Amino acid sequence: MANISTAYGTCYLQAKSKQDILDFIKLHKESEQDRHYETNLYPSKDFENKIQDLEDFYEISMDINGAGRWTFNYNMENFFNFVFNKEFEEKEFIELQGKLKEAEFIAHFEIIDYEGGQNFLSEGEYITIWKDGKSNFNICSESTVDYTAENCRLFELHDDPYDSEYALKHFDTFMKNVKEEYKTTKDTKFKNNLKYMLDNPEHTKKQLDDINMGVYYDFDEFIYEFITEYERI
Repeated sequence: MANISTAYGTCYLQAKSKQDILDFIKLHKESEQDRHYETNLYPSKDFENKIQDLEDFYEISMDINGAGRWTFNYNMENFFNFVFNKEFEEKEFIELQGKLKEAEFIAHFEIIDYEGGQNFLSEGEYITIWKDGKSNFNICSESTVDYTAENCRLFELHDDPYDSEYALKHFDTFMKNVKEEYKTTKDTKFKNNLKYMLDNPEHTKKQLDDINMGVYYDFDEFIYEFITEYERI
């Protein structure tokens, strides 16, 4: 089974008419029912009034997120194929699909995509064009780095990402956070473990290096997991 990446960002959907945009959003939502690697669009409540006239095209901007098959590129490449090749049962959607297949669409994506198991974090711009019944996908730009707490912070991903490498690199700040946690926690066992960490900073450094924990979304998640793996001298 493929690893599942997590992606989010913005989708700019263009079409020759406002109605085509409205109809596509409706059909897309229906086509995503029960899809394993989902692509979710989030138009605003009054999105009909947010469609802009760009002379040659009409355009709407929407938040997007989803789960990629290895990467989210698979979803973007098949953004239109998934909708226009799905076998609908209801007459309304069959007719709508037949009409929209003849139209022209452009989807411009600005996406952040990541997957810890594959150790990647990427940011890019992509364009998928539907024209003459065919889809064409292009990577405009893409930057990929290792999925580390340091890089998550650069990409502004997660609230307060931590891993062992980041804790070691910023050890003084890490220990200050441990001290604050020690002051506020009411869990006696947890408090004792934190006290031991504070009293044995060099051993704590060694444990961070030995355990080598991956990325957690914030300090609280990281420290609780670290305590369960921590071995005393």
